[in-house]
Amino acid sequence: ATDNGVVQFHRNTTNGTLSKISEVTSPASLQELNDLVLSSDGRYLFGIRSDNSTLVMLDAASLALQQTVSDISGASAVTTNGAFVFVTSAGDSSVHVFHQQNGLLTNVQSLKNGSDGVQGIAGASGITFVSTSSGDYVMVTGAATDAVAVFLWNQTEQQLVPVQTVRNHLNDVDGLVNPAAIVASQDGQSVFVATTNTPGSPGGLVRLTNTATGGPPETISLLTEFATIESLTVSTAGGNDQITLINAPAPEVITTAIETGNGDDTVVLLDAAANVPNGADERQTSVSLGDGNDIAWLRAADAAGAVVTVNGDAGYDSIHLLSVGENANTTVNAGDDDDIVYVNARGLPSSATTTLHGDAPNPPDVTPPAGDTLIFNPEGADATGVTVTGTTADGTIQLQGFGKVQHDTFESTLIISAPAVTIGDQTTAEGQTVTISGTVSPLGNDGTLSGPLEWDLNGDGQYGDRITSVTDSGINLPFSLTLTWDELVDFGLGDDGVYTVSVRATNNHGSTETQARLTVLNTPPTVNVSGSGSVRAGDLYHVTFDALDPGNDRVQEWIVTWGDGSQERLGADAATATHQYNRPGSFQIQVSAIDEDHSSPTPTGIHSVLVTVDANQVQPGGPYTVTEGNSVTLQADLIGLPDRILWDLDGDGQFDDASGKTPTLSWNQLTGLGIADDGSFNVRVRAEWDAPQGLVAVNSTDTTLTVQNAAPQLTNLNVSRSTVNEGETVTLSGTIVDPGLRDTHTVMINWGDGTMSGVSLTTLSFSATHTYSDDSATQTGGAWLITATVKDDDGGRETQTRSVTAINVEPSLVAAGSTAVDEGSPWSLSLSAVDPGDDSIIRWTVAWGDGSIDSYDGAVVSAVHTYPDGTNAEQTVQITAIDEDGSYTTSRTVIVRNTAPDLTGLSAPDSAEGAVARVTGSLFDAGTEDNLTVQIQWGDGTEQQLDLPAGSTSFEATHVYEDDALDLVGSQSLPIHVTVTDKDGATVSGNTQIRVDNQDPVILALG
Repeated sequence: ATDNGVVQFHRNTTNGTLSKISEVTSPASLQELNDLVLSSDGRYLFGIRSDNSTLVMLDAASLALQQTVSDISGASAVTTNGAFVFVTSAGDSSVHVFHQQNGLLTNVQSLKNGSDGVQGIAGASGITFVSTSSGDYVMVTGAATDAVAVFLWNQTEQQLVPVQTVRNHLNDVDGLVNPAAIVASQDGQSVFVATTNTPGSPGGLVRLTNTATGGPPETISLLTEFATIESLTVSTAGGNDQITLINAPAPEVITTAIETGNGDDTVVLLDAAANVPNGADERQTSVSLGDGNDIAWLRAADAAGAVVTVNGDAGYDSIHLLSVGENANTTVNAGDDDDIVYVNARGLPSSATTTLHGDAPNPPDVTPPAGDTLIFNPEGADATGVTVTGTTADGTIQLQGFGKVQHDTFESTLIISAPAVTIGDQTTAEGQTVTISGTVSPLGNDGTLSGPLEWDLNGDGQYGDRITSVTDSGINLPFSLTLTWDELVDFGLGDDGVYTVSVRATNNHGSTETQARLTVLNTPPTVNVSGSGSVRAGDLYHVTFDALDPGNDRVQEWIVTWGDGSQERLGADAATATHQYNRPGSFQIQVSAIDEDHSSPTPTGIHSVLVTVDANQVQPGGPYTVTEGNSVTLQADLIGLPDRILWDLDGDGQFDDASGKTPTLSWNQLTGLGIADDGSFNVRVRAEWDAPQGLVAVNSTDTTLTVQNAAPQLTNLNVSRSTVNEGETVTLSGTIVDPGLRDTHTVMINWGDGTMSGVSLTTLSFSATHTYSDDSATQTGGAWLITATVKDDDGGRETQTRSVTAINVEPSLVAAGSTAVDEGSPWSLSLSAVDPGDDSIIRWTVAWGDGSIDSYDGAVVSAVHTYPDGTNAEQTVQITAIDEDGSYTTSRTVIVRNTAPDLTGLSAPDSAEGAVARVTGSLFDAGTEDNLTVQIQWGDGTEQQLDLPAGSTSFEATHVYEDDALDLVGSQSLPIHVTVTDKDGATVSGNTQIRVDNQDPVILALG
């Protein structure tokens, strides 16, 4: 690849010399390619060009361009394994996978840094495909964050899966600064990374060793949601595990446990379950590191009142207490083997309680350094500010003004003069660069640092994500670290939130680790909208849109406001929207997005469109036909809703005869326009819109209105009464209207009950009467249908109908019975009816008001009911009677009286002080639904209440008489008073006596 195009050479296999065969310089997309690779079968060339973000595919033999793929932002490198092509994009820190099949490239996957578990490809620069015995891999260099990202290639799923991120200064990796290109040996065991010259780093070559054996572990993404859970445990098995608690679970989780099992594990607590003073349940957080040489960090400065326990278990463990919250209670059990517990004194508030147990090394070491070590770092405080009590093994240690540390079973305690480091909390926004500043006082023996400041940015407990050099000596030396947004994303800080970042400074005494909060504010996405500049009203108009968000936010909903008063909401996957405008004009389209950080729309993308109307979009409808004497309704066929719709029916060229989309013109209006006889007439319509650019008016072509001869009409056809009782008479009257004034007419009436009558006319008005002998309940619609037909001498006719409802006369219902009854006693009700017609009652239904319903057959019945519960209130009884014409209802009331319960058989056997005394009795209540309350006065000033369910027939209560309460010397007879109350307040009382004997004291032992 050259600046001018692609050149093809032939290589002499004998002496290795190259000779030019051909060169292609067009199209322009083949010029200035940044990278070029040959497919494994030698058929195709794949090249990328950064300045126009394209990928090109060429025929390797002819150099003919096969395909161009655009929109690969800042395409930086390309590699292939034959069927698939892998391209890095420096512009948006991503890697793209294309499937090459039949000479066509199809995108099958795109991964972006900071999303879907991908890290280390910020400023993606180089890429290579590596095939090893343990699997196929794609490796990508991230120039912006000094990293190499390793992906497992799953050919079956056609997917890259992130498995590892190698960073400069971590895990003994050095020199990986601004990596630009990457290649691997044929066996895949050695990986070579080329780095470029940057200030402080001359650039060069880094060799990495591929230690994968047997393939990488399967990558599992697990999202667990839970609610109303009180205990949460996260456990891992063997292997070297890393767990970071970023945010403590919700308050309903009382206990949170992390158990790492065997292996050299790392646990970082950036938070812990907080507690409020005097809270109902004490929330606890525990860490069990298991076997192995483990490391744990506690960085939970905001977890007020947190109760945290760290168990080192077996192995050589290192436990770092960097910061705890106010009133925190922290316990460390270092466990077996030689362990180190590091305490940052300034991270312990004075209200905190900290207890450290070194525990005995098992087996005990016999060569120095032996046993457990407590390292206390006052961070630059004068030694006089540290108070020590007790011994090295057991005692307390405290920095003045900060929390006290209680410790035991440590073999050595060191108060070190480690560097003093301060860093301030910082705030930035998504997409922005941030600078974290602070000061460091090296201290130690020589007042200098042992190396650069090391940063832990992603909270994984590994320092070296970034380094800052401080070479001067002195106190309060300033330092700063500037991180680009790509770097923040690469270290997992790519979304709005509050993060903990830590820095470590080391001198010849030891290290100080200090943390600060980095707050990342949300940045609203930028919405882009595109579409055509014009559209015809009524046609579908399309817009496309997308949102660019620097954070790891995803659009959850789109809102499209079309500018004509309409709006629609679309799902997260939408990228286009369509709309029909129903009027001309210029409209402003607004598209806004809602993501997880915004419940209301974000700033809007705007696009303008001009809507036009064509002449063929305005039509008069028709042709129309109307009969003499009738009105006509016109129906315009046009787009949308014009501001005015005007009609011309008289052919004078003026659109002033009617208005509206569907105007109706009466016969009188038509005759006023000269349309007074049968014939054919022309009709036109005009649509007008008040558009921002001025009046828009469109005239239609002609349609026809045909007027036909009219038949006579019946008007004012009325019945004297629309509703009558059986046997009553109605009158039907009406008037005849006919444009043919010389016609004669006859009227025929069908009364609907089988009776017909004719009316001879001398005028255009008529009247006739009829008597109905039966109700109309069985008829369609429940009414008699009257049909009247008028006929003229030319055969024209009209028929109209009217209806009359003949009503059945309802019977009068009689329900006789007493006005009150006791609960549990029968109550009788006599039922009968009086009907002026021939109807008779065939069934009665009684709803007694307490949920019971009974039915009785016959015209006259006696109904009996017993109420199980009385409340001294009225019960409403609903009575329904049924005859052949329907059902009828009435009601009456009865008072159901409550009766007091009965108490009998009170008995209280003799008892003694300190023994259990009993009282029993028998109960009865006629109200079978009454709950009972038994109140017992034991005679010694104490009372007891029993709550019994309905239907209870007895009770038993127990009590212990104490000498202190009775001043009992010998025996004493005490009264017991019992009161029983039902749920409605009725009571009954009873009394009995109990004898209580004194008991002699007993001497249990002398000595």
